[in-house]
Amino acid sequence: MNPVEHPHGGGNHQHIGHPSTVSRHAPPGQKVGLIAARRTGLLRGGRKTKQQQQQQQQQQQWELLMLLLLLLLVLMMMMIMRLVLLLQLQQQQQQQQQQQCNYLLPWGPQLQQQQQKQQQQQQQQHICCCCCNQLFILNRAPHLHDYYPLGICLVFKQQQQQHQQQQQQHQQQQQQQQQQHQQQQQQQQQQQQQQQLFGVAAAGRSLAVKPKPYKP
Repeated sequence: MNPVEHPHGGGNHQHIGHPSTVSRHAPPGQKVGLIAARRTGLLRGGRKTKQQQQQQQQQQQWELLMLLLLLLLVLMMMMIMRLVLLLQLQQQQQQQQQQQCNYLLPWGPQLQQQQQKQQQQQQQQHICCCCCNQLFILNRAPHLHDYYPLGICLVFKQQQQQHQQQQQQHQQQQQQQQQQHQQQQQQQQQQQQQQQLFGVAAAGRSLAVKPKPYKP
């Protein structure tokens, strides 16, 4: 009879099928080898899954880094564009102020000649520009005046006129005081001269009129 057909019969039994069934009915040495082989296969499968997880984590980290870099680049571009726009606006405002200043202030060679005379006469004079609202010291930094050759501030002109008027009034007052003092001195001299003349006349009269001797 066939041993496969009669598994519980006598003789050598040959089992063909699942490894678990084989390992159960295998001799002790062969049984240990089968278990070891099975474990190594499971370990290899576990190692493969861990490597795949690590690779996935690394890919996710790289993707996050790339996204962060893109965000940083976008933010930098936004900041640069904003700075460029601000600079353009400032330049436009400065140009408008310069144009307004050119319209408000007079323009001509006579004013330049007057300014040169004023610079020569008054070396410590401060001249401001209404375009930029800053003071320029011409005697210390004359090259700054090249940018605004006719930028004399109107307010400064008014202050200068007021200062000149005050100086003129002060000079007039001094002249008036001097004239009054001179007049007082002249009056005193005239009075002294008159007194001297009156004294001389009185003395002459006293000498001219001699008393007559008394005759009883």
